[in-house]
Amino acid sequence: MKLTTRVRIAAAVLLLWTSLAVAQEAPLRFAPEPGKKWDEKLTGQLLDASMQGQSLGIDGSASADVAAEIVGPGAAANTVNLKFVLSNVKSQLNGQASTPAAPQPLALQVDALGKMSMAVPDGQEGGVNFMDTGGIPLQMVSLLAHIIRFQEAAVGKDSEWTIEDHYNFPGMGDVPINTRWKLCGQDGTVAHISSTAVAALPDFKAPNPMVPGTEMDVRAGRVTITESMQDYDTALSRVVKTEAKLRIDAKIDMQGMQMPLALTIKYTLTAAEPPKEPAR
Repeated sequence: MKLTTRVRIAAAVLLLWTSLAVAQEAPLRFAPEPGKKWDEKLTGQLLDASMQGQSLGIDGSASADVAAEIVGPGAAANTVNLKFVLSNVKSQLNGQASTPAAPQPLALQVDALGKMSMAVPDGQEGGVNFMDTGGIPLQMVSLLAHIIRFQEAAVGKDSEWTIEDHYNFPGMGDVPINTRWKLCGQDGTVAHISSTAVAALPDFKAPNPMVPGTEMDVRAGRVTITESMQDYDTALSRVVKTEAKLRIDAKIDMQGMQMPLALTIKYTLTAAEPPKEPAR
């Protein structure tokens, strides 16, 4: 084979490889069309609850239907207004089933890099009643399941990036959270992204499960998210699946008695199953 032919073949291979690399490393963006609606299913399971290092033997779970909608462009440039409505909330705690009231809808403004911001609705500050939903802080989990952040530049497989954000969580206020993201791969339009995160919770109040009708102070709270894997559909411009585990560590003050508390929770967000065909 002549040298010139080899050079041409090598140049063609290099050009093809470069084209594929560029195609695979297009910037990830959040750019859904206004008016888009979709339905999801959110589930959470309380894996363990311990106080002073001793398991309390509490078993809990919660689920909710999530209706999502892009209600229009946001006030800031390159943002959209995103609304989540949780309904059909069901939970159980130690085998006792309940149907708690649905949380207030969440209205967020999201930019092209996935940064979410929201105003805390009136009456939502100062308390979290997660014991009503099987020990699962359902609104917090619903936000965490949808949060996915991108970089300005394109990223390739196994690329990692870190982002520090602040979010207003209902009942808690401003929560700083540091997250490390990793692009694990992509199948067609679906990008597989893993992450780990650490968040610091401000002090807040919660119902005292030991003395019904009273509240306890929750202080020095810390949230650690591990084993998080999200599927992001670049064509639909939204998260289509999330699986993650989180741990909440805090000190609780029950009428002057302070004790360390730890909750370990697993949560999943998936597309809602389509309605069954009616029987004929």
